[in-house]
Amino acid sequence: MAETATGTGMWGSAGFVPMGANPNWPIYGVAFTGQLDGQNHIISNLTINRPATGYVGLFGGLGWGSVVSNVGLVGGSVSGLSSVGALAAYNYGSISNSYVSGMSISGCVSCSNIGGLVGLNDGLISNSYVSGGSISGAGMWAAWWDATGAGLSIAVM
Repeated sequence: MAETATGTGMWGSAGFVPMGANPNWPIYGVAFTGQLDGQNHIISNLTINRPATGYVGLFGGLGWGSVVSNVGLVGGSVSGLSSVGALAAYNYGSISNSYVSGMSISGCVSCSNIGGLVGLNDGLISNSYVSGGSISGAGMWAAWWDATGAGLSIAVM
């Protein structure tokens, strides 16, 4: 079980504990390989504050065969070291019909793979987008995997 303020569960002093990790780096844990159909529900004001940790997002890593669909993230903030995205830090699976709106996403200045929907994508993304909010972190990766940039503010520090 992930470390939290109480030692168990999904919430800690740094906010939500990301589900799954990068499948290429098992030292960080195991990637999420299941299916999540959000049934068009919205997660509001998600807060994750882990500026010294990589692979940060609602999902730290979506593994091969994973499917995430029909979910929205609205408001809140996600901060991490590198590989940071509101929905997933790393995606090897499939994401569809999902969006991020009005969130603040940040990573370290010299790190890479900072994005609105996902930090780094090696999977499939369809009919998904990012709108509003802000992304700060490393250069060209800052909005690389965002399906739209409408209303998106990008700050490279």
